[in-house]
This record gives sequence, C-alpha cells and structure tokens, in this order.
Amino acid sequence: RIFPSYPEAYNNLGTLILKKKEYEKAEETLKLAISLRPHYGKAHFNLGRVYLEQKENEKAWNEFVLATKGDLDTSEGFFALGQIGIQLKRYDEAINAFKNAAQRGNMTPQLEFCLANAYYLAGSLDDAEGIYRSLNRRFPKDGRFIYNLAETLYTKNEFEKAVPHFKAAGKLGSEFPTAFTRIANCVERIEGKE
Repeated sequence: RIFPSYPEAYNNLGTLILKKKEYEKAEETLKLAISLRPHYGKAHFNLGRVYLEQKENEKAWNEFVLATKGDLDTSEGFFALGQIGIQLKRYDEAINAFKNAAQRGNMTPQLEFCLANAYYLAGSLDDAEGIYRSLNRRFPKDGRFIYNLAETLYTKNEFEKAVPHFKAAGKLGSEFPTAFTRIANCVERIEGKE
C-alpha cells in the first residue's frame, strides 16, 4: 500500500501465496510484478513455478526462458529450464540450459546427473557415459549413477560391460528392481552373439 509501484513486494507476496497453493491469486500477483518490471527474472521464475505446480509445463518453460533472459541469469534459473526441458522432451535445449547453469554456479553432482540424463535422452550416449563414469568413481555407493551407467552401456549394446554395473546396482536394494531383469537380458544378448 505504501509503495504500489514496488515490484519486489508483489514478487514476494506472490511467492508466499504460491506456498499456500492459491495458484490463481499467485499468478495474478506475479503478473503485476512483471507489469511493473518486464525483465524481472525472479518474478518470471516464480510464475514458472506456479505453472509447474499446476502441470502447465509449456507455460512454465516460457516463464523460465524469460527468467534467464531477464535479470535472473543464474544457475538456479537455467537448472529449472533444463529440468522442464527434459519433461517437454526438448533435450538439446535442456543440455544447453544445464551447461549454462554450470557456467554460472558450481557443477554439483545433481547438475552433472541431470546433464548426463539429458545427453542420454538426446542419444549422445558417449557424453552420458563419460559423466556417469565420473560420478560413479566419485560416489561409488550412489545407485543412480551406477544404474544409469549400466543402462547407457546396455543401450550401446555393450552388454558384457553393463552386467557388473547392473549387479552392483541390484546389490544396493529394492530401488533398482529392473537391474536383475537387465542382467538376464544382457546374458541372452551375449549368448546370442556366440
């Protein structure tokens, strides 16, 4: 009320309303912030979150793009863009977004994993394998990295190399129930070659 032209106040209010899951009201408030400052990256980012929570992925994508083109040229904005890019099957754009996120912040294991997944989905299997191998070396007990490395090798028809990784993933528990089926598939393919 004191500063009706203060976009930060509307962005903060919209974020709080979003936490209450009042999506229509949050959208309206964040759009008001954007009307006051069209290149307000944080408001675009938060509006993207509103759409994402409502499963309106295309609208979320558009807002995350605007966020990264605005004044939210940060790792967080590009990471969100990469994640929604995977959901929308825009794999090359997701790869670029994750690379931009890495350039603007720390290359975290989660960011590396997402980048490897995007490479895998885009069919760049060698790039995916390289990242999964690196993650597996550094975090040998994280089953996600082991299993995804095995899946990449399987997709590349490198069945003998895939088997030990599927076995390692299977030993980690019920999180990877398909590991044993994959081992059987590998053995069938290996024996079929002989």
